[in-house]
Amino acid sequence: KLGIVKQEAVVSTQSTGALKQIQMALAMESQMEIIKSINYKCFERCIYKPSSSALGNSERQCIAKCMDRFQDGLKVVNQTIMQRSRQEAEAMQNSAGLSR
Repeated sequence: KLGIVKQEAVVSTQSTGALKQIQMALAMESQMEIIKSINYKCFERCIYKPSSSALGNSERQCIAKCMDRFQDGLKVVNQTIMQRSRQEAEAMQNSAGLSR
C-alpha cells in the first residue's frame, strides 16, 4: 500500500507542476496578446505617415501617452475582476456557512 501512496503523491506533484506550466503559458499568451493590441492601437492612433526615418517627438509622446492610458485601463479592469472574485468567494463562503 505504501508504494501506491507514493505513486499517487508523485502523480499528484507532476499534475500540479503541469497545471502550473499550463497556467504560465496561458498568462504569457495573454500578455503577448495585450502587447500586440497596444502596439496596433497606439501605432494606428499615433503614426500618421509611416516612414523609414526616426519617429518625431510628437509621435513618441503620443505613443507614450497611448501606452500609459492602455495600461491604466488594464489596471482598472484587473482591479474590478479581483474585487468581483473576492465578493463572489465571500458570498459562496457565507452561503455555505448559512446552509449548514
